[in-house]
Amino acid sequence: MRAIRNVCLGLSILVAACGGGESAAPTNNNLGGGGGGGGGGGGVTTTQVSVGDNTFTPPAIVVSPGSSVTWTWSTATTHNVTFSTSGVTGSADISGMGAVFTKPFPTAGTFGYVCGLHPGMIGSVKVE
Repeated sequence: MRAIRNVCLGLSILVAACGGGESAAPTNNNLGGGGGGGGGGGGVTTTQVSVGDNTFTPPAIVVSPGSSVTWTWSTATTHNVTFSTSGVTGSADISGMGAVFTKPFPTAGTFGYVCGLHPGMIGSVKVE
């Protein structure tokens, strides 16, 4: 009798652990992600960019209109933020760990920039 009771108790625990009590609702098993908010390579949604040795991190960002983006130097090396879009001003040559450059982006568009001192050091700000 004791053995039957232990088996029943064990089965009850197993059923409780595997059961759930919730109704099975349909699920979307599409594990491919939810799509971005625009065409192209997208970018990271942030207003902060780190300026390092020959790199902007992240190199592509997405912000809302009216946002200000801040570039913060994580190296003592001199860099600048020079925009390729006509009429968009960037920074002068800046150096020093922790130095910052902040720029507002009031309107939608994609704004590419480079460090004019270091070829290949590129980034972009997408405002949408």
